[in-house]
Amino acid sequence: MGGGALVILGSFLTWFSILGTSHTGFSTDDSGASKDGPVFLFLGLVVLAFGIVQLAARKVLAVGILAIIVSAFALLAALADIGDVSDAVDLAGALGVDASSGPGLWIILIGSLIAMAGAIATVAKRRA
Repeated sequence: MGGGALVILGSFLTWFSILGTSHTGFSTDDSGASKDGPVFLFLGLVVLAFGIVQLAARKVLAVGILAIIVSAFALLAALADIGDVSDAVDLAGALGVDASSGPGLWIILIGSLIAMAGAIATVAKRRA
C-alpha cells in the first residue's frame, strides 16, 4: 500500500523545472497535452486498492499477480519518463537554459519498486 501511495504522491510533485518554472505530472504543454501524471495516479490508485484487498481478503493469489503486473507498468513508465526528463535537462543545459529534474519521478520509481516488492512477497508467501 505504501508503494501505491508514493506513486500517487510522485505524480503531484515536481518532475522538472525549466527557466524557474516547476512542472508536475499534471502540467500541460503549449498544445494542452498533459504529461503522464494521470496515468501514474491511476496506477497508484490501482496498486493501493490491490493492497487494501490483499490485507482484507488475505491469500488472494490473483490480486498479488495483478499487483505485480500493474507495478511493473508503473516502473517501466517511470524509467521512460526519467530518461525523457534527463535528456531534456541535458539538452537545455547544452543550450544554456536553466533546467533541473525534480523528485517526483524518482518518488514514483521508488514507490513502484516498493509496490512490486510487496506484491512479489505476497505471492511468494501465498505459494509457500
